Amino acid sequence: MSITAQSFTGVSERGDINEALNNAIALVKEHLTTDLVSWKLKEISGTNGGFILVTHLAVKIEAVVGSGANLFGDANGTSGQGAAEVPVFLSGRISGFEGVDFCQDGAVFRLNTFAREYRLKTGNEEVEGILQVASKQGSALAIAGYKRFESECQYIEVYYAGPVDDTIRLLGGELPK
Repeated sequence: MSITAQSFTGVSERGDINEALNNAIALVKEHLTTDLVSWKLKEISGTNGGFILVTHLAVKIEAVVGSGANLFGDANGTSGQGAAEVPVFLSGRISGFEGVDFCQDGAVFRLNTFAREYRLKTGNEEVEGILQVASKQGSALAIAGYKRFESECQYIEVYYAGPVDDTIRLLGGELPK
C-alpha cells in the first residue's frame, strides 16, 4: 500500500482565506477525483497593500494521496496508519488496452465515463471475466472498487462489476420508466 502526502496550494486575489482554502481543497478533489479529502493546514502566506493595493493570499495544505488512508491520525490521536478506505462507484463503457501500457501496473481495462477515463485492475476471477466480456462487446457496466496510486499512474482496484440496470436494482433503486 503506497500512502503519501502531497501539498496543494489555493490562492485568493481578494485576500479571502476561505476562498483560498476552498480552492486548495478543490485542487485535491480534482487530483484524486473524490469528494472525501483528508488534509492538514501547512502554511498561510500573503501580500497586502502597496501602491496597487495587492491582497494576495495563499493557503498550502497537505492531503492524503493513495489508498484512502487517514495519514494524519484519528480523533484519539493515534498515528494515521489505518486503512480507512472509501470505495468508488462509477459506470461507463469498458474497453481493453491495446499496445504497450506506459504504467505497467497490471491494469488491463479502461472505464470510459462522460468525465474521464479510469484504469481498472482486479484480482477477482469472476470480476475479471465480466470485465473481459464487457471489453469485447464495448458494454456499459457499473463498477465498485478502491483508488490506488503507483508511481505516476492511478487505477481502480475493482471488486464488483455488473450491468448498470442490475446494479441499480441491487442497491434498491428503481429504473426510470
